[in-house]
Amino acid sequence: RKFFRNSPKDVDAQVNESTFFYKERMLRKIFELFRFTIPDEWDLDYFREHLFLNGFLGVTDTSLGVLALKCGASGINVYQRPTTLIFANPVLGSFQRTIGKDCEVIRLQYTWTGISPILWKYAYLMALCDSATSVNLMNSKVAFIATAEGKAAAETIKSAYQSISEGNPFVCISKDSADAISWELMNVKNTFIGNDILQLKQTIWNEFLTEIGIPNMNRDKRERMITDEVNANNAETSFGISHWLEEIRAGMERANTMFGLGLRVELNPILEGGENNDNSAGRTDGDPDTV
Repeated sequence: RKFFRNSPKDVDAQVNESTFFYKERMLRKIFELFRFTIPDEWDLDYFREHLFLNGFLGVTDTSLGVLALKCGASGINVYQRPTTLIFANPVLGSFQRTIGKDCEVIRLQYTWTGISPILWKYAYLMALCDSATSVNLMNSKVAFIATAEGKAAAETIKSAYQSISEGNPFVCISKDSADAISWELMNVKNTFIGNDILQLKQTIWNEFLTEIGIPNMNRDKRERMITDEVNANNAETSFGISHWLEEIRAGMERANTMFGLGLRVELNPILEGGENNDNSAGRTDGDPDTV
């Protein structure tokens, strides 16, 4: 039991508005990696959201036509893969389909899982950098530390500091309280690490870009890089996206064979050196944006 126990158990990341901000920002970045060709009646945002967060979509015929829908998976075959998709739609109701017989799966990766772990990991780290920066900036305004004789004097200095931090130009305390408080000057420059935090934040962001397949300059190493290092980074980033692309394409090909849909997926042309991909057939998600 001790071997499988989390340790230390009380070290947790922060879940706050900053975390959700970065999670959504990173998800949009991942959306930019691909250009999908899907039928006009399919909702592109729904398609991308559930493909990347849930890990797979089921393509099947319904009373509204052939649709790609969020679903669950059950059953098991000889290769320990699901055999059945379970749909629970607020409009179409609940129903089941058999994979390869009356439905097909478009999945993101062989594990049938989405990218939420990646998003949460880097969103946590980015949010922690924001928190550390905020605290460091606040502390850089404090050039002293105070010790007080008794609770009353301590509360007095806490109230005085709160007034100062709120921008009040003049704060007055009683002489008795002042006599009970001793002050020690601090060198705030020695404790300011804001620039280091911002550099670390950029390093974390570059690591995320590498993870999902977006080439980046590795600016955290040094300003000048040799050609071999640049090529090595490009190769590393390509590994992160190639598996996703292969899995999505394979699922789309199976769905095309079963239902004659003409589904396609291509990389954002910017990732391919500006190649002009022909996405004229069906609906795509617009012109490439800068990644």
